[in-house]
Amino acid sequence: MARLCQTGENRYVGVSCGIMDQYAAANACAGTALLLDCRSLSHVEVTIPADVSFVVLDTGVRRKLASSEYNRRRASCEEAVALIAARDPGVRALRDVAASDLLSMEQSMEYETYKRAQHVVEEIARPQQMAEALDGGDLAAAGRVMNESHFSLRDLYEVSSSALDEITELARNTEGCCGARMTGAGFGGCAIALVETSMVDSFVDHMRLSYRAPEGATGYFHASVPSDGARLVGDSARSW
Repeated sequence: MARLCQTGENRYVGVSCGIMDQYAAANACAGTALLLDCRSLSHVEVTIPADVSFVVLDTGVRRKLASSEYNRRRASCEEAVALIAARDPGVRALRDVAASDLLSMEQSMEYETYKRAQHVVEEIARPQQMAEALDGGDLAAAGRVMNESHFSLRDLYEVSSSALDEITELARNTEGCCGARMTGAGFGGCAIALVETSMVDSFVDHMRLSYRAPEGATGYFHASVPSDGARLVGDSARSW
């Protein structure tokens, strides 16, 4: 089902997206995060410690150009893969590229292409780092991974926005927050913050009072609970 949904977005909506969102919607398990391997389409469930929660930070700014810019980023990464594969035919995707190998190709790429690839190569390591931090209850390490991810998305992949940068910076400077990053395609939309569970209410209250959304927009803040994926319920489930 996740593959079919991805195909719908690729072929009919025209967004060259991966499968993460669809896979999570189909396979999420309550109380856990999914460490997903997008090549094998297998995952490991990582328990989220009870003393930490995720808070959704909605900038109130709807995305503009997210789809077309997403496709451009994807094309840049594919260009980088093609250049590296010309030297090493074993490379099928940026996950096959070590940081040192990418660095050796820097002079052979357009600067923008190199930046996009650098983000992806470095970002690929972060889900495993996040899983290990959560599994070990190291909230400070988990927060650092989220912060580094946002900075890379902002500076190398260049898909953040002033509103996303403002809301994540405000979150990081609010008591109880371990880290924050944008989420989704960027250029607006939402971010997420990792917050000590005991501080969630005061964190949300402070964010509501302190965040200044751009004119015409309103920010929203939602404490989220990791839940099961999409399921048929009620009469619909019985009819199936």
